[in-house]
Amino acid sequence: MPVLLIPEDFTEQDWFNLSHKGWATFEVRHLEHIYEIEFYDPVRLGQDLESMGNCLIFSGLIVLKEVALPEILKALDLAEKEGLFKSLKPIRTAGG
Repeated sequence: MPVLLIPEDFTEQDWFNLSHKGWATFEVRHLEHIYEIEFYDPVRLGQDLESMGNCLIFSGLIVLKEVALPEILKALDLAEKEGLFKSLKPIRTAGG
């Protein structure tokens, strides 16, 4: 099961801010590896697409209705079931 690595000093205000910002990057531990996953809501993704041109390419991108903890956790469970982590390159091992 993937584990979202939330900074120890992360507060409810931080979650509120992320939800309004529409995107977040978190590290996720799955088995013995750490992955960097980006979470976007559709509005923010559209804004970034508009500002960056006609193409966005992300490895480890998950689009959610809202960037909020419950939705992120559900998405990570689905990502594991769908085999997402097999296709991603880890940023490091969990022990290092």
